[in-house]
Amino acid sequence: MMPVYLRQLHDVSANPPFGRVGLAVRRWRNVRGFGVHSPAAFSLMREVVRPDRKYGLYSYYPLDCLLERASISSSELYPLRSLMRMLLRLSCHLSPAFIRISLPSAGGGISSLAPIFTCLPALAGVPEQSRNASGSGLWIFGSRVSEGEIPEIESALQEGCALVLIGEAGSECSRFYSRMPGGVRIMMPGLSLLLPIPGSACSTYHARLHPSR
Repeated sequence: MMPVYLRQLHDVSANPPFGRVGLAVRRWRNVRGFGVHSPAAFSLMREVVRPDRKYGLYSYYPLDCLLERASISSSELYPLRSLMRMLLRLSCHLSPAFIRISLPSAGGGISSLAPIFTCLPALAGVPEQSRNASGSGLWIFGSRVSEGEIPEIESALQEGCALVLIGEAGSECSRFYSRMPGGVRIMMPGLSLLLPIPGSACSTYHARLHPSR
């Protein structure tokens, strides 16, 4: 069965009927940069979340080959490819000092995709750091955040580390957003992105991944 976070990437019926209309209006308004006042959020919308052009960088990275070799059903392949391409664009856009990936050690769902996620730092040409993360990095969570990790995550946000919360981890987004020193939160179906910008006001935008990018 397809994990919920993958189904939500493209399934508009995952939202309640009335909430679906409201979310559609907000995403339409923000998705191409309209109403986005933060330069950082604007560049994320236009270059990462919903780019206006197809990226040539996919030709240089064996991401599609990794997905094809993995034991993934055809129904999961399409949304997972959109997600991994977005993470690759984000990695190249931010040029982080390191990428840290936290996945569940056991169980189904995203843990079965660990080989693909852990290849992301090598694909993006960014060092992977599993512990003692600090500085301008990118931290990707694919599992529910444990209580022991919360102080470390808050410290990383204060130091400017961007945070991506996928699936169940997205339920922690508001908690960490309230502790950011300033910056941008972009809410997408199935995942959330927090980009700390110390000294700026906190702002929230809603978007949806481009289905064919």
